[in-house]
Amino acid sequence: MIISNKKPLVSIIMMSYNHAHLISDSIESVLSQSYENLELIIIDDYSLDNIDQVVNKFKQLDDRIIFIKNEYNMGIAGTFNKALRKSQGKYVAPLNADDYWQANDKILKQVTFLERNSKYVMVGNFGECKH
Repeated sequence: MIISNKKPLVSIIMMSYNHAHLISDSIESVLSQSYENLELIIIDDYSLDNIDQVVNKFKQLDDRIIFIKNEYNMGIAGTFNKALRKSQGKYVAPLNADDYWQANDKILKQVTFLERNSKYVMVGNFGECKH
């Protein structure tokens, strides 16, 4: 059996609708992950805010970011499916633009678990609301 040292690509799909004022924390929580073999697909569902400006600042700093803008409002399912078709990863991790990950080793732990336990097809984590 040949064991590859290459880590599988993880596609993070971040959907946004009028979240320009919140998305920076969400993007930073992805880019600060200790697991680096990832792509961040940010898909905007025809927002009316300045999300382009916010996302483009991050795109200039990190080429793992892919930014897609819908030409009309497609809703949650249509927007997610469009981003999923663009994803290249072995694994997909959804993250809404108004949420963020607290632990910077979240993806590493989840990929490690999935790679070691092939009977599992999905993992999750505990969420905490601080409103």
